[in-house]
Amino acid sequence: MGAIFQGRAEALPAPIGQSPAPGAETAHTRLKTRPDEGGDSYVRVVARLNDRWRVIVCRDEMQWILQRRHDRQRQPRWEGNSYCQTRAALLRCIRERAGFCDLAALECVAALPDHIREPRLPALRQAPGLNDGNG
Repeated sequence: MGAIFQGRAEALPAPIGQSPAPGAETAHTRLKTRPDEGGDSYVRVVARLNDRWRVIVCRDEMQWILQRRHDRQRQPRWEGNSYCQTRAALLRCIRERAGFCDLAALECVAALPDHIREPRLPALRQAPGLNDGNG
């Protein structure tokens, strides 16, 4: 059985000493299956600005995140640098932090709505040639 919360069934925690039912969703499994915003395989990329900077839509669609790529212990990670809800703020952060950017990528950012909460975000895509494995 599950409790209804905001229109969806939630799994109740298993009693102490018992394992959850097979296939039951728990807080732990939800965290493990959430998209990894810091990974190269994150799919909500708005634009890859250059080799070190990209813009994504956060997994909850509440803000755009300007991320910087860090190569730590041979495992590259994208780390959030700026969190913006307006296109103007995002463009300002890009200008102040990201350095030289691909023109097509900047055009993708410029085409975003004024605010992240405006309906119908444009199709998410990367600037051509920046993630094709050729450097």
